[in-house]
Amino acid sequence: MVPCVSAKTRTPWYWVMSDQFFWDSVKYPTGLVDMVHVGWVQRLVRSAQRMGFPGPEPDLVAHGQTRVVPHARKIFETFAELGIKYVSEPTDSQPGSQRIRPVNEVLKFSKATCVDLCVAFCCAALDAGIYPLILTVTADGGQRRHAIVVVSMERQWAMGCDVFVDEGFSRESMLSGGGDLRDLVVESADDPRGTWLAIDVTQVAEQGGEWNVALSNGAKYIREWDWDVLVDIGGLRSRTPDRELPPGGYIDKVLTPARTPLPIEFTPLQLIQARYAIVPFQDGPEIQQLRTWATRMPEVAAKHEGDGDIAVAVVTGAGGTGKTRIAVQLCDEFSRKGWYTGFLPSTTEITDAELSALVEVATELLVVVDYAEEARRGLVARVVHKLCARQSPTRIVLTARGIDQWWDSFRSRMEQDGINLSRTLIISNLGWAQQEAEPRLFADLYERAVEEFSKRMNSNRPSNGVVPDDLGETALDVVLQAWSVVCRERVDSVAMLSDRSELYESVLEIEFAQWRKVPILAEVSSRHLRRAAATLSLISPASDEEQVDAALSLLPEWSSEHLRRGRFAELLVQALLRTDGEKPICLQPDPVADHLILTVFGNNPELLDAMLSLWNDGVGRGC
Repeated sequence: MVPCVSAKTRTPWYWVMSDQFFWDSVKYPTGLVDMVHVGWVQRLVRSAQRMGFPGPEPDLVAHGQTRVVPHARKIFETFAELGIKYVSEPTDSQPGSQRIRPVNEVLKFSKATCVDLCVAFCCAALDAGIYPLILTVTADGGQRRHAIVVVSMERQWAMGCDVFVDEGFSRESMLSGGGDLRDLVVESADDPRGTWLAIDVTQVAEQGGEWNVALSNGAKYIREWDWDVLVDIGGLRSRTPDRELPPGGYIDKVLTPARTPLPIEFTPLQLIQARYAIVPFQDGPEIQQLRTWATRMPEVAAKHEGDGDIAVAVVTGAGGTGKTRIAVQLCDEFSRKGWYTGFLPSTTEITDAELSALVEVATELLVVVDYAEEARRGLVARVVHKLCARQSPTRIVLTARGIDQWWDSFRSRMEQDGINLSRTLIISNLGWAQQEAEPRLFADLYERAVEEFSKRMNSNRPSNGVVPDDLGETALDVVLQAWSVVCRERVDSVAMLSDRSELYESVLEIEFAQWRKVPILAEVSSRHLRRAAATLSLISPASDEEQVDAALSLLPEWSSEHLRRGRFAELLVQALLRTDGEKPICLQPDPVADHLILTVFGNNPELLDAMLSLWNDGVGRGC
């Protein structure tokens, strides 16, 4: 941690650690201004939102008239529309200082503390020509702290304008002109008694985002809480041009949201996919372990000399045990707590520059690498190497079907590079502990899945509410049983599906029947649809119509069907096997796809050899 020495030399008065900002309101109060950037809000938000932020006006305050109030209100209401959520102070804030989330993170992740929100509001205020200051107040002997923005209705901001506080900050409520700020704030927009607005910006995170509540609360904080420090943001920024530019858009390319919305037009089998999280999650000991692991206090990590607050968890289990689903749930929960969470894309190549963007994120970070044993060579190692440079809490979840050679090789490589993985959490055979502890686990899961699938498919619940005696060995088996019952609307068929192979065949029968409802596929046999789906699941081409078309062309029945094949490829990418773009095109869930591949190619090795030979030679891809 390096203390910066002088504002006169343009070295800001804040403490810097790995490009992260720790604001000490006692030692370096004016350092807060370096987090306020002119023009960032206009550049960082989408065009539809940008229109809500007022731009600079030369006569905002002129001829005894002021338009500061409606402009400040417009900024407030636009922030409220962004859906920003209030979160607690980052856990790695230093004693006596607080880590500040930069405005790009506030706008990107929609999570902020009171100080973060004040900084972001000031950015937009300067763009509008409004002169802002940030005031921190305390209560209960300093046990409670809060930050608000105060704005003069009689002053316009511009470079080189007059300042309120020559020193850049004040610990007194008296202004340079002799007035007491406590007596000058208004309690509402139509209050004629004052000339200052005190804005409790955290109200943007409340449902409704009431402007009048923000003003009345702000006035109460000034008058009833203890004065801490007033930072003259407008004055400090008016003295020094801001030449900073917003960071690039790397973050968008690195992590994708764990939970993705179900498409409006979905196929029945898409209801099963873990990333859509349709079936409500069932708590268990494994998720409790992950919560505890993820929330370890930074001081625990500090005991490991040379380590930042970074830890790895490996979650293993057979296909269908819910590895991806538990990772989705963990991300969902920690996102609501203010963490930046998501899955590393499995198909998109990730550069070192893009990974470095995660290092610069001030927010707590949770990264999931799904199917870690199949990840592109060196990816997991690169991720761990890069993220070790972070100071904020960093958690990496790896999911895999087993913890064998790939993990031993990875751990050995990390140890050779001097990276300690002794704090790794290993969860093996996911789901077994909960099954043994809760005899009704699968029965409850089945009933919830039937209810949810019935609702999603606009179907009546099966009249026979009997839960099958044999629900299978995995959570996926249970969910597929429920799905099959709802799709078929024949409860008596369930008894025939206790065998996993029969269950998967039933699922495939329903899925391909759905495909054949598309006019262009109506005359295509189920056999040929099965071969097509098996080929795509085996090769796993990228979510690209040309790649899918090339894969289909490897099959004799599709090789000369250029027009129909192209339309089929389009349907597969956009509807039938659609992904969010980060995963390859293949049938899901994976165990069903594995079953299909085995049944299609197991008795036809000649077709398999010929197809793979063409694909490896680049014939199908047009090489």
